[in-house]
Amino acid sequence: MKNIPEFTETIEEWTHFFIPLSDGIKLAARAWLPINAIEQPVPAILEYIPYRKRDGTAIRDVLSKGSPANMSIDALPLGEVRRTRIAQLAVAFWFTDEMNCQLICFRSVGGYIMDWLKNASEPGSEVNFH
Repeated sequence: MKNIPEFTETIEEWTHFFIPLSDGIKLAARAWLPINAIEQPVPAILEYIPYRKRDGTAIRDVLSKGSPANMSIDALPLGEVRRTRIAQLAVAFWFTDEMNCQLICFRSVGGYIMDWLKNASEPGSEVNFH
């Protein structure tokens, strides 16, 4: 027999806040809490999913399929450019924000790279690594 509690409080989403750690690091977080959680603290369950506060990592998964470069947010932070290869063709990545990446390549292989990206991003082809 399962005991499933009924929630009578309205739930609100805290989309962006930080959890300070003892070593000075701040974890970016997102939470769904009852609206009175400040006055009446509630237990919390933390799920650790590296680099996935938002699903902006899907683009990193797609690019990882064809590139030997480490696409994690630690190895390739926003604003930095990384030269590498996709399907053995020279390219560079520039993540302008969590959801967008500029891809730079020679014009002669641009069509091939675009076709590769289209195929690599088809629904059902997710790697879910990052």
